[in-house]
Amino acid sequence: MKAVAASVERALRGRERQLWWTAAVTGLAVLGLFTVYLWSAWRDIEGAALAEQQLYVRVLEAQASATLGNIGSVLRVASEAVEARAGQPDSGRMTAALTDAISGQAALRSLSVLDAQAKVVASTNPDNVGHQVDIARLGGLPADRMDVLGPWLPVRDLMEMDAGRAGSQGPGAIPVLRRLQLPGQQVLLLAAVVNPDHFATQGQLLIGKGADRSAVLSFGGQLLLHGLDVPLQNGSSPSNLTPFVRYLPAREHASYVDRGMDGKPSVGAFRTLRNWPVVVIAERPYAEVWAELWNRARWAATAVVTVWVLMGVMFALLRRGLVAQRRAQGQLAALHAEVAKSEERSKLALEGAGDAVWDWDIARAAVNCSPRWGVMLGYAGQELNRTFLDWLALIHRDDIVRVRQALEAHLCNTSQHLYSELRMRCGDGSWKWLLMRGMAAPERDPNNRPSRLIGTLTDISERRAAELALAASQARRVAVLQSALDAIVTVDVEGRVIDFNPAAEKMFQRSFDSVANRRIYDLLVAPGERDPLLQRMAAYRATGKASTMNRRLEVSAVRADGSVFPIELTVVPVRAGGAELFTATMRDISERKWAERALRDSEARARATFEQAAVGVLQQGQDRRFLRVNQTLCRMLGYTMEEFLALHPDQLIHPDDVMKGLAGMERLFRGELTSFAEEKRYRRKNGQYLWIRLTASLARDDDGQVQYMIGIVEDIEVERRTQEALKAARRREVQIGAHIQQSLLVTTPNIEIPGVWLSSYNQASQEIDGDFFEVICPAARCVDFIAGDVMGKGVNAALMGAAVKMQFNRSMVELTTASSRRGKIPQPAEILDAVHRAMTPHLQTLEAFVTLCYLRLDLDRGMLSWVGCGHEEAMLVHGNGASSLLRNQQPPLGVLTETLFVQEEIAIQDGDMLLMHSDGVTDAIDADGRRVGSERVQQVFSRLATSLDMPAAMLHLLRRELLSSSTLTDDVTIVMAKICEPDTSKHRVELKAAAASIGQLRTLVRKTTSAARLGEVDAGLFEVAVIEAFTNIFRHGVGLFDGAPVEVTVQCSATELFVELAYIGEPYDPPAEISETNFDEYPEGGFGLTIINRACDRVDYGHRCGVNTMRMSRWIDAAGVAAAV
Repeated sequence: MKAVAASVERALRGRERQLWWTAAVTGLAVLGLFTVYLWSAWRDIEGAALAEQQLYVRVLEAQASATLGNIGSVLRVASEAVEARAGQPDSGRMTAALTDAISGQAALRSLSVLDAQAKVVASTNPDNVGHQVDIARLGGLPADRMDVLGPWLPVRDLMEMDAGRAGSQGPGAIPVLRRLQLPGQQVLLLAAVVNPDHFATQGQLLIGKGADRSAVLSFGGQLLLHGLDVPLQNGSSPSNLTPFVRYLPAREHASYVDRGMDGKPSVGAFRTLRNWPVVVIAERPYAEVWAELWNRARWAATAVVTVWVLMGVMFALLRRGLVAQRRAQGQLAALHAEVAKSEERSKLALEGAGDAVWDWDIARAAVNCSPRWGVMLGYAGQELNRTFLDWLALIHRDDIVRVRQALEAHLCNTSQHLYSELRMRCGDGSWKWLLMRGMAAPERDPNNRPSRLIGTLTDISERRAAELALAASQARRVAVLQSALDAIVTVDVEGRVIDFNPAAEKMFQRSFDSVANRRIYDLLVAPGERDPLLQRMAAYRATGKASTMNRRLEVSAVRADGSVFPIELTVVPVRAGGAELFTATMRDISERKWAERALRDSEARARATFEQAAVGVLQQGQDRRFLRVNQTLCRMLGYTMEEFLALHPDQLIHPDDVMKGLAGMERLFRGELTSFAEEKRYRRKNGQYLWIRLTASLARDDDGQVQYMIGIVEDIEVERRTQEALKAARRREVQIGAHIQQSLLVTTPNIEIPGVWLSSYNQASQEIDGDFFEVICPAARCVDFIAGDVMGKGVNAALMGAAVKMQFNRSMVELTTASSRRGKIPQPAEILDAVHRAMTPHLQTLEAFVTLCYLRLDLDRGMLSWVGCGHEEAMLVHGNGASSLLRNQQPPLGVLTETLFVQEEIAIQDGDMLLMHSDGVTDAIDADGRRVGSERVQQVFSRLATSLDMPAAMLHLLRRELLSSSTLTDDVTIVMAKICEPDTSKHRVELKAAAASIGQLRTLVRKTTSAARLGEVDAGLFEVAVIEAFTNIFRHGVGLFDGAPVEVTVQCSATELFVELAYIGEPYDPPAEISETNFDEYPEGGFGLTIINRACDRVDYGHRCGVNTMRMSRWIDAAGVAAAV
């Protein structure tokens, strides 16, 4: 109870301290608000003062600008009037003009005209006339027609500025000057005398007292006029004015709080006039700001003092109430002290037992618990009085039914005492086992049922935990015994079986019931092992020590059927309840023993295999050192075992094979390869090298760590020789096939066929196949083209292609010479039908077929006939750019036994271009991995056919575009033909761009110059020029395409002999001027072009679509040519 009283006392004192602190904080807050108010008021007053001065100075600036603007207008009007009377220098007239101009201008005292000697010749003030004025005092002579504001002068008018009266004084004036330049170089000066008092008066009218602290200054800092409260003299130049020190000339206007014109702190503003060098300043003493702030501060201070007084009164009243409450509380604490002593004694008696007390008021459904209950469950410091439902909510849901039943039984007098074990939730969320005991109090309700129940709660968590641990231990023991793969048998000191797990039942083929309480030695131990084991157990019982305990022993055991088998036995002594037991763990090691025997046998076989193997075997460490080799390898290379192991690998391996083998070995040891094989050469002891095949893998230990490399070495010397022989045979086969292909299948056709310009190209792939192409002229102006491809590759395909090609010739002859035809040439369909009948049985026997395309150009009829049998479709591009695909009508030859060949026709004319090609073109794979395809071939051919008329150039441009960067998968055959008007005077030949073709070109040129009847010297020079041009192509040409020929066209007409060379390459432009030949250098520059230009009458160079042309012309004697023809 004393503690309660002390607590109450502390609470009251705390409230008193809170009251003191509240009063202090409130007073300081009021003081802070007062300070903030003053600061805000100061900023507001100062801001208002700045805004006021800005307004004043804006008004004064507008008034000054307007006044000076009017003066400028007066001077302009007066100057115009004076200039108008320049020819009549009458003083009276000028005075009248000046008087008219100044009429109504109160700001001006006078307006005068001065001559070049600064003498007043006319003035609105007659007293000024005739006086000599000092121009320097007026501010100097202004520029022509410019208005200049002069300095403040201590005079009233110009008459007081006579040159002889320099020290004259007056009320003050400000001159404004304007210079006039009259005809005849006559200079006059208009001088307006401004009355400063007018400015002051206007300022007073506009801003009242604000004008008393205003001033007008020139840009030079001279004070022109000022208000009454400005302690400065007009005409003075104060040096410390704030606008000139801080702002001018950078800014045209500003406001400031700084030193004023009287040298004291002021609030001011200034503005400059836009068209006049004048600064207007308005200021207000900062003392007025402080005065206004002081007025506001007095009222605020009064309010603060009033608040403080009211707070003091309230504090005194509240403190008096606290003192009275403390006195009453002390009296109450004394009354409770006696009650508390009685309750404390009862509490100590209950708490001493370590139990918590609970009191259930059934009528109010409230449960009151002692503090021990809160400590027991972790609710210390929380409310101990709870409703009955809240109290039940703390009980575990699995126990709540049992608790309710126990309560109901006791309340119904079924049980004399309340007794139940339950779990209640602790403050941390865990559960604690409690024993609840209680009895009903004597009080009864109107129904004679107990109205109150009192009892205790005892913590039984440790007991329950021990019970659960024991149960878990028993469960684990049973689980271990039941799940163990080893046999576990527990026996007592006499060796009688107590436990016998399922693994033991399975191992010994005995049930637990059959061995329980029987001696283990008689049942499970083999007869030969019983006596030694009994002796060891007897020694252990006598000394407490034995070599058989806690060790693994290998002994023999016996099954129920009498079979003996090896086991691994471990015996461990265990004390339980004062008695000593022995647990024996037994493992059947029959399989392990068998595996050990098998391993020993395997190792013996491995050693025998290693030594007696028919191939060489070696073991090599990661450092490449030989660890072990067998006798076979030593005999293979002629070394003894010791000599071989002493060798360094680089001494054994051929130098060309060292790096390749080293790379494979490093990858093997890095784990990138599981094994590798390579063929290399080992050096025998006699110095000769032997081809071997090494197959290597890694040997690892049980942990997977690499131990060494195992290599199997095979002698492949004979195999290598056989392979070389096979390669040589294959090369001979390829040579034979290539010879067949070039001589029989794809022979170069005659390109000079009347009416047709022909160009062809063939390129073999890596294998020989059966592509063939044939040109036949069955009649005059009739040309047959036959293209075919035999299925398969190699010599057989080439031979079959040759057979098909020869069959065409045979069938053509047979049909042509048949008596029934009477000299009529057979049609393509008829020829194909004859070939089909002759070749199809053989093709079907060989399970082969042939794709064919047979074209006939009948130039007299202007028709093209064709039959397609599964070959790549030919394409015809007409002279007008239209194109036609010659579609296949039949499957390949040899597919069908019986077939009817159908041919189709299409009209042709001069200028049409024809393309035939094999599937080697369309099946080529480009750089992007795509098949070239028929569509791309047709697109490129259509474009070239409409741009060029040279078959060879077109063919190789198509090849360069489609095949130069492609991979060929089959032979490539391309044929292009141009249909043209026959011309016997023109010859065309395709020459390889190489020195080997010079002889052929020389022969062609000589024949042509001979036919043209050129003289020997001219013919020789022309021949040299053509050869020089040809050699320049392959010596100096840029961008030549490999395999593309030089197309040479020669024509001899009645008046001209020309040779045209066409080739694929980058554009060539000859120099405009040929340099002098220097024969001391090689190659000699300019010599070839000099010969060409001198030997030819005309040389033309051209370039179109990637094709260069060079045409060399020579004029000839028409009469001689006609005779030669």
